[in-house]
Amino acid sequence: MPGCFSPTEIQSALTYGADVVKIFPGSIAGKGIISEIHGPFPYVNVMPSGGVSLGNMHEWFASGAYVVGVGGGLVGPAKNDDYKAVLHNAQAFHNEFQSIIYANSAVTRNVPVKA
Repeated sequence: MPGCFSPTEIQSALTYGADVVKIFPGSIAGKGIISEIHGPFPYVNVMPSGGVSLGNMHEWFASGAYVVGVGGGLVGPAKNDDYKAVLHNAQAFHNEFQSIIYANSAVTRNVPVKA
């Protein structure tokens, strides 16, 4: 998956057949970058990476992200050989993602979301 940061790089990635373009680092670009990208490239699938966390993952999806990339927030504890914490983080990210999917499908179907 090509990493892109400019419209020229995105156009090149699409020309070469990319289905998804990674915006890195997402923390520098900010969530507004997705709507800016969708101006000239309305159908491009955007994956922000770098700066995505449990606390802001839902904001990235609400901004139009197709998928997100997570790194340090997921596997950071591995550098201290704390693999139980990595498993815990993986479960937490999975749960948050499921919550986002459920909330989005409920909104789409006009179904109330349980609190």
